[in-house]
Amino acid sequence: MSDAPQGATPSPARAIWRGVRHHCPQCDARTLFRAYLKIAPNCSACGADFTGVETADVAPYVTVFIVGLVTGPAMLQIEAHTTIPQAVLIPSSVAIVVFAALLILPRAKGGLAGLFWQMRRSGAT
Repeated sequence: MSDAPQGATPSPARAIWRGVRHHCPQCDARTLFRAYLKIAPNCSACGADFTGVETADVAPYVTVFIVGLVTGPAMLQIEAHTTIPQAVLIPSSVAIVVFAALLILPRAKGGLAGLFWQMRRSGAT
């Protein structure tokens, strides 16, 4: 659990990190999501309200940015410096990109949800 007092609002960095781990930004219990990409309405442990904390299209944009930033240059280097046939390289590249996106998307959404919750809680706009 957290070392901060129960009523204290965590720092933005702590709220983001807890969200990335799918934890409540307030109490650090694993209650932020109720399904793969569905944010729970509130925390069952501390009662923190997550209604109105919607990331909309920001999480997919962040995910595409991260996946493209990491996999794009790597795939270009592999294509330029190896003799792997394209019939093998393209399907394996697509599989890697899809896997990476599915892995990163809920973490990006959780981190953004934690940040938005913290901003709303602290009164920042």
